[in-house]
Amino acid sequence: MFMQSRYQQGVTITEVLVTVAIIGIIAAIAIPSYQDYIARERLSGAVEAIYGQTQLAKRQAISNNDSRYLITTTGSNWCAGVSASSTASCLSLDVYANSTDYPGTEITLTASPVEFEMPELLATPTVITITIDGADSRTVTISSNQLVQVN
Repeated sequence: MFMQSRYQQGVTITEVLVTVAIIGIIAAIAIPSYQDYIARERLSGAVEAIYGQTQLAKRQAISNNDSRYLITTTGSNWCAGVSASSTASCLSLDVYANSTDYPGTEITLTASPVEFEMPELLATPTVITITIDGADSRTVTISSNQLVQVN
């Protein structure tokens, strides 16, 4: 006859295998959702960065009562920043947003550079489309009266 102890001394291999299997199933379900979440957040971040640079250009134009330009390059290696010169490049700007902070994003736009003119309160009408991994996209629309909208 076997003697049974009152207290369990450990876990069985079956209990360990069941626990590992459950963790594996949960991970297999969660990882794709997490990857989609990361892509959506990168897209949102890029849109907010472009919108912020657009608002900065608009505010500087109003504050200085002079023209300011939203300098934007396109493609997967994009950048966007504000300058007093229409011929500036992103490398010459102090503050700008760029694609290295938002991997997988691409930008296309209808006009570059975008000029915010003061005191006329005019802007170059432009639609900036930000796309992530060729799938999901959002737009920043600048109207001729300096209205900036995110869709």
